[in-house]
Amino acid sequence: MKLIANPTIWISNPKGHISSFVSWQIQSESEHDLYSKKTLYQIFEVVFGKTDLVQTDYGSLNQTLALLAIKLQAKNTDELFKWMISENKVHRTEEFTYPSLDDHLARVVGPMALNLFNRLRLELSNPEDEVSTEMKTKIDQILGDFHFRASSVAPSDDALRFLIKARERGLSVRRHSNLPSYQLGIGAMRAVVSKGFTNLTSQIATNLSTHKPLAASVLSNSGLPVPSHFVTTSLSAATQAAERIGFPVVVKPTSTDKGVGVFIGVNTNDELAVTFEQASKYGPVLVEQYIKGFDHRFHVVNGNCVYVTQRVPPFVVGNGVDSIEVLLQKSIAQRSQDPVYLIYPSASLTDPEVARQLTKHGFTATTVLPQGETFYLRYNSNVSTGGSFEIVTDRVHPDNLALAERAARVIGLDNAGIDFITTDVSKSWKESGGRICEINPNPGTADYNSFDKQLDYLFPDSSNGRVPIILIVNSRETTDSLSVDIENQFLALGLSWGAIREKTLKVETGFGSFEGRKTSLRESIHGLVSDTAVAAAFVEVKIEDLTEGLEIDYFSLIFTSGLSEDELREVHIFAESRCNQNQIIENPSKQLLASKVKATLSAL
Repeated sequence: MKLIANPTIWISNPKGHISSFVSWQIQSESEHDLYSKKTLYQIFEVVFGKTDLVQTDYGSLNQTLALLAIKLQAKNTDELFKWMISENKVHRTEEFTYPSLDDHLARVVGPMALNLFNRLRLELSNPEDEVSTEMKTKIDQILGDFHFRASSVAPSDDALRFLIKARERGLSVRRHSNLPSYQLGIGAMRAVVSKGFTNLTSQIATNLSTHKPLAASVLSNSGLPVPSHFVTTSLSAATQAAERIGFPVVVKPTSTDKGVGVFIGVNTNDELAVTFEQASKYGPVLVEQYIKGFDHRFHVVNGNCVYVTQRVPPFVVGNGVDSIEVLLQKSIAQRSQDPVYLIYPSASLTDPEVARQLTKHGFTATTVLPQGETFYLRYNSNVSTGGSFEIVTDRVHPDNLALAERAARVIGLDNAGIDFITTDVSKSWKESGGRICEINPNPGTADYNSFDKQLDYLFPDSSNGRVPIILIVNSRETTDSLSVDIENQFLALGLSWGAIREKTLKVETGFGSFEGRKTSLRESIHGLVSDTAVAAAFVEVKIEDLTEGLEIDYFSLIFTSGLSEDELREVHIFAESRCNQNQIIENPSKQLLASKVKATLSAL
């Protein structure tokens, strides 16, 4: 059994839904490729376990393959899996079809799902047999391996949620590069995002914020409160710095993030020696004043704070019976049930900072804490090292909001995470003595409503990121093209425009022109929609090109030339979610074409 032909990918919103849909054809090579329902059910059950799905959702080979493709894309995030299942139900076909939000991942995950199915089929060769414990362990290893492969090309859970928000707004979404980064919108209206970065993010600000001493210096020179600190490259220099600042101190690398190599509350020279050795593995070491209080993350987008979280270090609470190790295991199990924390590691007893805290308090892994006693395993509260968070925006003092917003402006970041320590975030920093300890160019997302704020910033005034695009569909025999007339209209208006004619890309701007080599239609389309000089465009294709998957999700106008009634029907089916039906014009006269084009471009 193998996949045949290239997948057909619709970058569109059929019936108001926002996924792209990918369709493959399966070719059976022998009678051994015919599977009983018992085989399919058994494979489904070992992969998905208990589920709300019913047998009609996975009763055929293609349905089972589609669910495997969805599982590999959503990884272990139940929320995303259920969302993709709901999308899949609106576009079910007899073929191997599944939804996707990432066109690159869409092409990779189909063959991956088929390979996974074949591996499971070999392991579960007799559907009448019960699955033994050893077999289940082996299958879990196989699934883990395939999840790892998919994760290497799949966007993060946060990125998937962001893409859903973008599609809900009507934005075109496509993979921009294998970082992965994503292009939202088309041509002159496009934006590019990668993790927390945008095409508007300053490289200087990014470099500055990731070098903690430089960022602190700029903030301090601007009158913003930061802890006193010294950069050190030797233990003796670190010891002198700690003596000048006064214990306790914070010891951390100058240029890591996510809490890597950070030690808070270092109290003695002996502790300093141990923590300096750990932190110095990452380069120069910052010895910093310890600020008492809770760690808060202010997420600032385009100069406005969109939410604030209070971050809590990983901790266990004694019950008078269980050891710290058992309490931690229970905490990890509980944390794994929360989808918010699935992508983050938990605290570990092998972590040097956790080991330091145990030693510092005279504890070991077997220590039993009294009922109700809280033990913080780490001082720093990064979610990436086992911490948790609570959204506290509604109780933040206005002075603290203004402080964070000014810090982002001073550094120059359009999307920033300001880490602020204070004993009480409801009190002004002027009263509480709070300090900014770090500023991050990739702040992560704790409140998914912030995605709307980020999209508002990139696409103000509810823009959907679209430029006028005209499609010309010719019959197989048509030699005369409407594209010359449209090009003349574009030239008369003095636009910067792009065109695809005979699969070749052409771009005309006020500062020059470009004509690409003859290439595939897909490559030419990518070049067209990615060029920020393109304020309007037209695409000329043959009728057969529509069946190959034309990866543009809307057209302002569609002109046809020389098509039969059956071919016109194909165009209308293709355009169902891409263009208003009254904007599909058959064999237009020069006058009608000119008036339609002028009306379409009049808003520019």
